[in-house]
Amino acid sequence: EFYVLEEHIRGMTPKQIQEYLCLPYTPTQFQSVTIPKGRELFVSKVGPQMHFENGLRFPDGGGLQFEIRRLPGEKVQDLAPWFTDLEKF
Repeated sequence: EFYVLEEHIRGMTPKQIQEYLCLPYTPTQFQSVTIPKGRELFVSKVGPQMHFENGLRFPDGGGLQFEIRRLPGEKVQDLAPWFTDLEKF
């Protein structure tokens, strides 16, 4: 599960976000997340994506992405309270 900072995609169209994040589809929804202070994040550049079934290729990779480091035994479902409901673009 990777996340992006709002400031990195603010003002972008869904198609531009797709290209920035090298997604196999154009996003139609988003949600906000409030990460508790002190939680460790990993940051990386979106790597090249060359094997999507729909034929899309992003050989140069994309922008920055973040991953929340989960605590031992913590499941992704445990993070659900941090997220808002899905919203449409």
